[in-house]
Formats: sequence, C-alpha cells, structure tokens
Amino acid sequence: MCSPNCLMTALLSVLFALQVKLMVDILLYFNWTYVSFVYSEGCYGDSAVEQLKQAAEHSGICVGLTLGLGQHADTSHAVDVVTKLTVVDAEVVVLFTSLEETRTLFRAVQQQRLVGRYTGQLSLPSLRGR
Repeated sequence: MCSPNCLMTALLSVLFALQVKLMVDILLYFNWTYVSFVYSEGCYGDSAVEQLKQAAEHSGICVGLTLGLGQHADTSHAVDVVTKLTVVDAEVVVLFTSLEETRTLFRAVQQQRLVGRYTGQLSLPSLRGR
C-alpha cells in the first residue's frame, strides 16, 4: 500500500505533467517559437522547468534562457533576471513562479521601464506554497 507521501508525490507529478502540456500547447497555439523561462528555485520548480524545457524543445520551440528566482528573491535579484532576459530578446517569457515571485519580477520590469516589451507572458503558479 502506498503511503500518503507517495500519493502526494504521484499527484504532484501528474499535475506538473498537465501544466507542462498546457503551457506547451498554448505556446504552439500562439506560434511562440522562441521563449525564455523563469522559475521558482527549489522544491518542485527545478524539475518542473526541466520537464517544460524538454517538452518545449521536443515540440520545436527554441528556449533562450532558463533562469531561477529564489524563494525570497528581492527586487535587485529580479532586476538581474530581467536584465539577462533583455539580452536574449525572446518573444515570450514563461513564468513558472509563485505569486510573490511574479510580483517581484513585474516590479523589476516596471523599474526598468520594460512594460510592453514582450509579445506575451504566460504564467501558471508553481504548485509550491504561495
């Protein structure tokens, strides 16, 4: 018999697979073929973004950068991430981040006066706590 931890791990694995498929399907639907990823470091974020990156590349989507954002990242770290993203110039930045990390990134984008630079932004919350 499987323990509760085993069941939770299996459930999270299925949910990540569904999120990854959904994100890739959306990217393909809008013909966004050159993207970068920003993800929540630690816990499940690292493995989830790796699955997302592999699925995107397998579907013919070119991945520019894959950048992690720490759990308690401050605005200066987010500014560094945003600065790196501007060098690559991908059409879309896919966020696999918590709500707070997403807010921190958007503050950095506003601070650098880059609002409206990207064609689109796709964000699904990570399943890690908020």
